[in-house]
Amino acid sequence: MNRAPGRPPESRVWVRRSTSPIILGFIPLLVGSELRQRRRGLRTIVRIGIGALVIVSVSSVRVVAGPDGLAVGFGPWGWPVRRHLMTRIRSVRVEKRSALRYMGLGLRILPHGTRIVLGTGDTLVVELDSGRTFGVTVPDAARAARFLDEARRELRPDR
Repeated sequence: MNRAPGRPPESRVWVRRSTSPIILGFIPLLVGSELRQRRRGLRTIVRIGIGALVIVSVSSVRVVAGPDGLAVGFGPWGWPVRRHLMTRIRSVRVEKRSALRYMGLGLRILPHGTRIVLGTGDTLVVELDSGRTFGVTVPDAARAARFLDEARRELRPDR
């Protein structure tokens, strides 16, 4: 990175959030099924609340690509976070596959790695130094891949 003497280093980070409306669609189904029960009360309200919280937590991710690597936070709070350090990322690419190709939505464990699939669209995939891969469907995955690739080359110009 070329910068003028005395200027602070630039902080460059790529951030996107991806939400699955299909997974969120399970909330009305949960509410409807609970309200059909004969006995309603505090227990029903608690079950609806816990169920809705779980659905909201697994229906979105926050993807952050920066000089340190890739971080994927789950749910609206971005927690827990799965991090892949730049020193462990061997290559970055974009896969164009649908959710059906991954056999559904959600966390998918494949023979060669893990995917977080929240819908159709491009999947940002990083290949790690272990040979395993990690991918997440996110809007503008190609831009994230370019961003991570540039950061990786700045860290290790020989690769």
